[in-house]
Amino acid sequence: MTQIDVISPADRFQGDLGWLKSFHIFNFAENYIPGRSGFGDLLVVNEDYIKPESGFGMHPHRDMEIVTWVLAGSLTHEDNAGNKGVIVPGEVQRMSAGSGVLHSEYNHSPDEEIHLLQMWVLPDVNAVPPRYDQENVEELITDKLGCIASGQFDAPIHLHNKNASLYVGRYKQASKIEFPINEKLFVYVAAGNLEFDGTKYSQGTSLLISEPNTSSTALCSDDSEIVIWSTSSKARAMSRYRD
Repeated sequence: MTQIDVISPADRFQGDLGWLKSFHIFNFAENYIPGRSGFGDLLVVNEDYIKPESGFGMHPHRDMEIVTWVLAGSLTHEDNAGNKGVIVPGEVQRMSAGSGVLHSEYNHSPDEEIHLLQMWVLPDVNAVPPRYDQENVEELITDKLGCIASGQFDAPIHLHNKNASLYVGRYKQASKIEFPINEKLFVYVAAGNLEFDGTKYSQGTSLLISEPNTSSTALCSDDSEIVIWSTSSKARAMSRYRD
């Protein structure tokens, strides 16, 4: 039976470090509510605003698929494997932390704030060699829903999770969206509004849809950006992160 849970913009965890303003959809750092440690294999969705000439210094990760999606501004990534990239809107970046990696993320602009989503997905294999990938997906997401990262299907970015896929659609005009089908769908209104099942949802709202029976459709507003994770609960390697 299909179940829909809604996390409103006001129900997100909020943090403000001065240089960083964050909204956490799921449990993260010191923020904790029982039952909100991710959704299926999707562990983290953070919406961050990074002020000019600020950022995260070198810090470690391991055994995690970390996907960064920039909504505004440009983010510089560097890691101890020698990878460096500047990520801008329309590009998707994946860091497979694997056996362990150190990386930093920084806003080098003197006057432009960065607005981004960072999302973590559990891998279905541990201790793989770390890997960094970055691809322009503008054509896939303009006025349509495009699969930009996946371990299920062919996509610009490969994930070490055979049951997870990331879709993004950026729409200039109001459009109908057909959701993918999987055990769990996480739908995030990154910009604009989304009308689903007779209810309109504003920017910053998350829809957690469990066991959808058939493909569902929604209507998005002008100038909207919709982010969808299609996933399951089958990646057990990282179970220590769960509730």
